[in-house]
Amino acid sequence: MKKNIIGIIGVLIFISVFAYFGQNLFMPPKQGNIETKPFWIVETTPEKLTVFNITLNESNLEDLIFVLGNRLSLSIFEDAGSNQKQLEGYIRETDVGGFTARVPFTLQTSDAQIEEIMTFLTASKKSTSKRTIYEIPEEFHARFYGNIIETIAFIPMAVSLDETVILGRFGENPIKLQEKDKGAFHYLYPEKGVDVSLDAKGEYQSVVQYISPNEFEEKVLAPLRDNDAEEAPLLQR
Repeated sequence: MKKNIIGIIGVLIFISVFAYFGQNLFMPPKQGNIETKPFWIVETTPEKLTVFNITLNESNLEDLIFVLGNRLSLSIFEDAGSNQKQLEGYIRETDVGGFTARVPFTLQTSDAQIEEIMTFLTASKKSTSKRTIYEIPEEFHARFYGNIIETIAFIPMAVSLDETVILGRFGENPIKLQEKDKGAFHYLYPEKGVDVSLDAKGEYQSVVQYISPNEFEEKVLAPLRDNDAEEAPLLQR
């Protein structure tokens, strides 16, 4: 038994050392063309938000690719029942401010542009929110390079966020809401345009979403409250 315990400890030490020195082996190569600041560095005015050198409602998809690289996926999401369609995308596993992350985003578009591309697409799958997804093949991506970035998010791949980290990076006085039925917690900073969501059960990755401060009430706070999200106490007080 003693030998088994020593063997287990030895394996754990080896794994720890390998994880420390070998972590760069699993880091994706830097895909963008400029260095970006960490995810908690957000520059805002009431009308503007800039993060990762991207200014919402000003920078376009071509700008985003220049900054974060071309590991790009684009899709049309159609809401069940309403038939409303949204152009969304994400940059797959790139370096963002020194962290490995996925970067989802939404793009401004027109009904005419969506209807034009829909003639080339077929439904590929259902998302977890029961939206139908139409994936856009890579050969059509250039059609959207001029589309403006509306919202952007940061999903860390190699680190986990918790309340202590959130309060330390974004500030100690957020609005904290919990989705109904003991759903995700949201740490909301309206003046910064930041919504950090944490899964209450710790099963899903944390997400940092950025939205211009003047749109925060309409796009974040109102939908949460309409869906019966409730105030929650901060645990770190």
